[in-house]
Amino acid sequence: MIQIPFPDGFPTKEPFLAFASHNQWWWAPRTGPRLSGSGLTDAVLVLVRDAGGYHVAATGFHPTKRCRFHSNPDPVVDVSDGPAVDLVDCAVFVSSDTPAKALHAAARAIQAQVPGLRLRGEKPYPDYRDLLGWCTWEAFPHQQVTAAGVEEALRAFSRSGWVPPFVILDDGWLDAEDDGALRSFEAHPAKFPDGLAELIRQAKETYGVRMFGIWHTLHGYWQGICPDSRLAKAYPLRCAEAALYPDWEKWADRKRWSLEPESFGRFLRDWYEQLTAAGVDFVKVDSQASHSAFVADRESLTADIRRHQEELLPVVTSAFGDNYLACMCHLPEILTSPSPGNSWRASEDYHPGEPWFTQWQVWASAINSQWIGEFAWPDWDMFRSTDTHAWFSAAARVLGGSPVYLSDQPGEIDRAVLEACSRDAQIVHRYSRLPEVSAACILRDCHKERVLLRLRGGDDRVSALGIFHCYDARQADAAEPIVEAVSIQDFGEETAKDWVVFSFRDQRAFLVRAGETWQVALRPLEFDVFSAVPVRGPLTVIGFTGKLAAGAGIVESGEPQEEARDIHLPTTGRLLIYQPTGRPIMHWAGRRVSATPRAETGFFEFFITQPGTVKIEFPSPQTAKQ
Repeated sequence: MIQIPFPDGFPTKEPFLAFASHNQWWWAPRTGPRLSGSGLTDAVLVLVRDAGGYHVAATGFHPTKRCRFHSNPDPVVDVSDGPAVDLVDCAVFVSSDTPAKALHAAARAIQAQVPGLRLRGEKPYPDYRDLLGWCTWEAFPHQQVTAAGVEEALRAFSRSGWVPPFVILDDGWLDAEDDGALRSFEAHPAKFPDGLAELIRQAKETYGVRMFGIWHTLHGYWQGICPDSRLAKAYPLRCAEAALYPDWEKWADRKRWSLEPESFGRFLRDWYEQLTAAGVDFVKVDSQASHSAFVADRESLTADIRRHQEELLPVVTSAFGDNYLACMCHLPEILTSPSPGNSWRASEDYHPGEPWFTQWQVWASAINSQWIGEFAWPDWDMFRSTDTHAWFSAAARVLGGSPVYLSDQPGEIDRAVLEACSRDAQIVHRYSRLPEVSAACILRDCHKERVLLRLRGGDDRVSALGIFHCYDARQADAAEPIVEAVSIQDFGEETAKDWVVFSFRDQRAFLVRAGETWQVALRPLEFDVFSAVPVRGPLTVIGFTGKLAAGAGIVESGEPQEEARDIHLPTTGRLLIYQPTGRPIMHWAGRRVSATPRAETGFFEFFITQPGTVKIEFPSPQTAKQ
């Protein structure tokens, strides 16, 4: 191993955030008071703050060498053995005045070194991400999904009045050996006796599912390909022996057979041709970061990882367009390959019934997404709408810019959670911007410290701030609420003097001036989402009080000082507005409707029963005085 010191001038004695390996498949945030002497190992990015601003070091993009950061005691770049390389070829070092700008500058610096690398803003958007969905993984005992079980779930959901617009058929459907090796491209014959195509046909034609996705691992199945199968005869295999996941006895050292690089692309093309013929619309490709367990030659590992990625994405795109989710993929060699995919899982799996882990998973997803989001759209995983912490999970995904998909058991859907996340329980209702983690908490471990996680997002019209209590619920002092002050500056906004703010948690609206603060007090797994709109004229449209992203998708036309405004409304529910000079009137569907006053002075509501464009009239301050 070659060790290259960090450049002179990079701050090493200040607070830091790092992304380091959490296990074989995922990385996790790590924070500390100073980088030097932190004992940091196997990190791919470091963010440090000093008096001069924010500084980022990022690695993992070299085409043939494995590069990671270590700090013992001073930070270095560890480079795999072989010919020497210069620091500029294996790491980038950039600075800026905010964390988000520094991270973006680091991504741009890596892009300049990797031919063909596209960042998230340069990629098409996956269609399935805007639909509500359902995944089978937590809906059935793991790996015990069956065609009959999926059909029964869809039947139960249909009886309740909701059918998921998209479905992910997760692990358990494939024809595989009990030891985890893939036998064929087919569905498991005992679990899916009529085949995959018949299940998909029923899902779409009988129940109205719009998109149907399936799961597989990068190497076919967890342990690769069965060497005695028909697949082994059709596609050349190679053998390796290494630990796939050392903590699991069944996945300890053993021989694994996987595809030779020369046959990997052909294998996928043949498989995906069969899947598209069956009606599959997208794929979730899992266990991508376990590549080391399938490669015998350690020296060629980095190049082998990149080669598989370069083969994978063109085949996926040809078969499914941009509808592809990468999972268990936290290797920088994948993220910074020219073809890292458009949608990436942000962190470890969601664990139902484990509140403390849900807190950690939300915090880790939020922090990881700050780097992953430079290259792909983050995915915060499924959740159950009936869990005691379902609202916490739902709000985090809506504010985090994640797809929203459930994994409830058949018939156990909480419709209220669905409605708060969506438009008519079909389309995810969220803001257009991926959120930034506030500078106030990005260098803090919100799971170990009594600090609230703050996510700020929104769109061109409204600013949003999601605040989440992620402090470990198992701690002795966890029951005590965390109390913090909030101001408009926390939204990243200072452009207006007066703001209207709506609290989803309290269902309360209030007027705030720039520089004023209000307090938030949250207990474990509590949250609030604040929507803030600047007051620029006599009418201020806030949004829908029943939606987690209250102001999303609303478009206003007309000048702020005019006495009537056309408003395009994307959904239904109670529309909150601020109009301090008198009661406004709405013209909609040939009717003239007066607003209903709220308890808060100057605030009114209209009840909207269908999306569309309405005209709202209101007295201007001059008219009100006459």
